[in-house]
Amino acid sequence: MSKKEDQIKMIEELYASGSISEAEYNEMLGVVEKEHGKEPPINTPPKNKKRVKPLVVLGMVIPLLLIAGWAYLNFFESKNNSSESLNLVNKRCECEALLNNAEKLELNELKNRISNNEFQFQDEVDALVQKINDKRIESTFSQNTRKCQGELDALNHELTVKYPIGTKEGDLFWAKAEKEYAAQSDYAAQEEMDVLKESINTAKQSIFFTSKQNFAEAKARTSSFLQAFFSSYGQDGFDAYTWFSDEIEQYILAKNKTPDYINQLFNGPNIERVNNQFHWVPETLSYVRNDGAMTVWLCKVEFRCYRPTMLKYQNSLITYEVKIDENQKIKALSQFNVENTTFED
Repeated sequence: MSKKEDQIKMIEELYASGSISEAEYNEMLGVVEKEHGKEPPINTPPKNKKRVKPLVVLGMVIPLLLIAGWAYLNFFESKNNSSESLNLVNKRCECEALLNNAEKLELNELKNRISNNEFQFQDEVDALVQKINDKRIESTFSQNTRKCQGELDALNHELTVKYPIGTKEGDLFWAKAEKEYAAQSDYAAQEEMDVLKESINTAKQSIFFTSKQNFAEAKARTSSFLQAFFSSYGQDGFDAYTWFSDEIEQYILAKNKTPDYINQLFNGPNIERVNNQFHWVPETLSYVRNDGAMTVWLCKVEFRCYRPTMLKYQNSLITYEVKIDENQKIKALSQFNVENTTFED
C-alpha cells in the first residue's frame, strides 16, 4: 500500500477501536488528504467493531500524531511561503508603477522641449535620455521612488537570507516569486514608454547639428566660404554662378532670380555705386536656423563704395542673412540691416 493508504487505515482503526471520535476522525483524515494535495472527501467513518487494549491504541496513536503534526507544519509553511512571495511581488509592482509614472512624466517633458526648439544639438537630447534611464535604474526620480526602492531592497535582503538561492527551498521560493511577478507586471506601461522613447528619437532628428563639434565644423566651413565670397563680391571678374544656386530664393529685395540677374547688376553700367568693397567681419557670424538641409546665418560686412551722383564715398555696416544650401552655394542673400552710414569726400 501507499503511504497515504497506510495513514488512512491507521485512522480508521483508531476510530473503530473507539480511541477517537467521529469529529476527530474527519479532521485527521482531512489533514492526510491536504498533505497529498486534494480536498478531503466526505467519508462515512467505519463502524466500531471492537475495542482494543489501551497500550495497543497508544502505540497506534503516537505515530499518527507525528504524521499529522508533520502535515500541519508543511501546510502552514507552504501557506506562509505563498504570503511572503506575494508581499514581495506586490512591493515590486508598486515600485515599478511609481517608476513608470515618473519616467513617462520626464519623457513627455523632454519631447515637448524638443518641439519648442530648446536644443541646438542632438547629443543634448541623448544626454537627457541617458539621465532619465539612470534615474530609473537608481530609483531617484523622487522621494517616493527612493523610499519604495529602499523598502523593496530591505524585503529582498530579508527573504534572500531566509530562502538562500542555491538551496532547494530557496530556488523554489524565488522561482515562484518570479512567476507571480510575470503575471502581475504592467507590460502595457513598459510598451508605452518604448513608444515614447522612439518618438523622442524621431523628433530629435529635426535638430540640425548632432553635437558641438559638428556645429563648430559647420561654422568653420561657412566662415571660410563667406570670407572667400565677400573678397570676390562685386570685384572685376565676379561671376555669380560660382557662389549662388542656379535658382535663388532672394537677392537683397528681389525674389526668385538666377545668377545672371546678379551678374548684370555688377557687370552692367551702374551710375549709383561704383568701386564696391566688402570687408567681412568673421567674428560676427552667427547661426540662425536650418531650413531642411540648408543653414541660415547672420553676419556683418563693412561696405564702402563711391557714389558718383553725390561725389562722395559711402561707408556702412551691413548685416546680411545668408542661406547656404547643401552644395555650399548661396540660396538667399538678404540685406537684414544697414547702420553706421557715413559719407566722405
